Order: sequence, then C-alpha cells, then structure tokens
Amino acid sequence: MSQAQVRTGECQDARRGQTHHKCELQCNVDGSCTESVSEEQCGCDGIAFFAGVQNYFEASILHPPQFFIYILHIRMYVAQI
Repeated sequence: MSQAQVRTGECQDARRGQTHHKCELQCNVDGSCTESVSEEQCGCDGIAFFAGVQNYFEASILHPPQFFIYILHIRMYVAQI
C-alpha cells in the first residue's frame, strides 16, 4: 500500500533554485516496513513544491542477518545522496 501528498509553501530544507531529497526506511521486528520518500523543489522566488510518498511492505521473507545487511545497505546509499 502507498500514500502520497503534494503541497506548496515556503522553502524549508532546499535553498532558492535547489532540490532536496530525503529517504527513510523504518522496519519493525515483525517484518513490516515503511519507506518514506520526499522531495522539495525550491523556486527562485522562495516558494517550494513538496512531494512525498510512503510505501508499506512486508520484508518478513528475509532472515534476520540478511535483513540487517539490507537495512545497512539502504542507509549507506541514502547517506551518499
């Protein structure tokens, strides 16, 4: 299942003319996970376009050691962006 949102407002994380991306992944011990992805596009006038989506999924098919490596890999990838 997914949920999405779109709105406009004053720039927050991005500066004028910039785009800011953010990705988070939270997983529970039961294997359920929530992935949140957002983007802010700040215009030269200081007004931003915000878009975001949340994805819900089950990762219970992964065994605990593999699951930990998967989470670590995603966090390292997000840190590089």
